[in-house]
Amino acid sequence: MPELDGLRAVAILAVIAFHLRLPFCSLGWAGVFLFFVLSGFLITGILLDSKSQPHYFRNFYARRSLRIFPIYYATLLGVMALAWNRHWTVHDAGWYLLYLQNYLLGVTYFLPEFPAAFDHSWSLAVEEQFYLLWPLAVLLLSRRALLWFCPVLILGAALARYVVAAQTGSFTLAFTPLACVVDSLAAGALLAILRRSPIAEKYGKRAGYAAITVGGGAAAFMVIHSGLERFWTGWMASPSVNHLLLSAMAVMFSGLILVALDQKTYLAALLRIGVLRHIGKISYGLYMYHWPLLLLLPLLLKKIGLETPRFRYWLPIYLTVTYFVALASWHLFEKRMNGLKRYFAHN
Repeated sequence: MPELDGLRAVAILAVIAFHLRLPFCSLGWAGVFLFFVLSGFLITGILLDSKSQPHYFRNFYARRSLRIFPIYYATLLGVMALAWNRHWTVHDAGWYLLYLQNYLLGVTYFLPEFPAAFDHSWSLAVEEQFYLLWPLAVLLLSRRALLWFCPVLILGAALARYVVAAQTGSFTLAFTPLACVVDSLAAGALLAILRRSPIAEKYGKRAGYAAITVGGGAAAFMVIHSGLERFWTGWMASPSVNHLLLSAMAVMFSGLILVALDQKTYLAALLRIGVLRHIGKISYGLYMYHWPLLLLLPLLLKKIGLETPRFRYWLPIYLTVTYFVALASWHLFEKRMNGLKRYFAHN
């Protein structure tokens, strides 16, 4: 599905633009939630198609581990080594080793006793927790039961955000736990189930456009009504109907996937452009490395006498370094790990 590589490219470029604080990119954080919907869609499809096969759990967890763990732990250890070298505190490293940092970061307002260069990994912890639990749900529940369970999770996530905000007043704890963002993953899962139904081919594209219109319209209304500058510290910290925003975005992103997978649409043609497919293919590495490099590259430039705020070539250097690090990671490391998946192939 090359179109999904194109969507991955859109997601990672949005996140990078947001972290760079580029003009008109203040909603770039939504790229993380597009990744969540894509993950829910792809993982649920894999699980549904392999549900009746032998070694269901072994194959799934082995393949996920080979894809995710190597560069995650390599980057984590690299950040820790730099922290030790510079005498930065790493007291909270255990949370990151166990993929539990999303709860720590939520409680501490993203100020743990660990280098900020690994803060972006909260979303990876959310996905890993989902991967741990979701195969059991798919195995135990029938497809009909899953069709009911996914909407319950979508509504439950919005309710969880509302309750957490009401009880804690924390704008970070309202979006970092799995329970508070599972609507994006569940929306992708629901899409995977529906796409395997007999009516999907006939109504898929129309349903996709409807989801984009309804979800996108609702999201736009909430953003315009509240103002972007209040997103995190404003209404995320207090109970509000705006806690439905992430659910609305999940509906919109599900619609984008449906339309993208109809190969006759303009969106699909756009997403199949070679450069987008290429960026999407290395998007995991780009996500993994872009934030540490954004924080640590200025230290290196300063060491050689270049102050980044005044250095006109800072942005192109950063983007070039990030791209080539991710590209090298893909060819020298990730592809080799992915090759080992053949020992855990689905029949």
